[in-house]
Amino acid sequence: MELTLNNHTIQTEHTNVNDLIASLNLENPNVVVELNLKILKRVNWEQTLLHPGDRVEIITFMGGG
Repeated sequence: MELTLNNHTIQTEHTNVNDLIASLNLENPNVVVELNLKILKRVNWEQTLLHPGDRVEIITFMGGG
């Protein structure tokens, strides 16, 4: 299926947000996922299905100073 990930069109076989995040090795607590302009709670990643044309934004936070 084709979707937009951080403004880039990608092809993926992952059916839910959790699997997509795992495939990108972004399973840390400092990740926020937005699906079609709505921020998803981490507890909902497993049951949130992806559909062709979805827009996914993944934001990672880094510490520093």
